[in-house]
This record gives sequence, structure tokens and C-alpha cells, in this order.
Amino acid sequence: MWIDKYNATPPMEFEKLMYDADMEDQVRDEISRLLERKRSGVEMGLDMKINCINSFIESKLDYFEKKSSDYNPKDKPSADYLDNVFIQILKL
Repeated sequence: MWIDKYNATPPMEFEKLMYDADMEDQVRDEISRLLERKRSGVEMGLDMKINCINSFIESKLDYFEKKSSDYNPKDKPSADYLDNVFIQILKL
């Protein structure tokens, strides 16, 4: 979602990603609860599915699956071009 929105590498901080993401407050609250449980150090094991999180994930998977179906691998730059760009970046 970050890459789609900003066309940039996402930050490593999960909270920054979560608070920037377009999601309902209920989903954000449930994720926050899970993070708190995880940080408490208590072994969580298997747990019941949280429907709002599951629905959110499924909707994002559907979105990106549809978006990626428009991708034509023949439209990508050649390996030689990408190699040259990489070499130029290293020379900076």
C-alpha cells in the first residue's frame, strides 16, 4: 500500500505503515491489540481469526491481484539498461 501510494520504499517501522494505511479504525484497533499482546512476551500460539483483519487483508490481496494483472512483462526495461542504471548509481 505504501509503495502504491508513494512509489517509494516503505519504512521499517510497522506503526508508521499502519497509521498511514487506508483502513477502518476497527482494523487499526485490532492490529494494535495484537501488537500489544505480542510485545508483552506472552506466547500467543494459535488464535481465532479476527474477521475485520482477515477481510482487510483479503480486500488488499484482491486489489493488488487485479492491479498486477495489468502488468505486461514485455514492457519492462531490458537487463542491460537496468545494469547501466545500477552502475551509474554506484558511481555517484
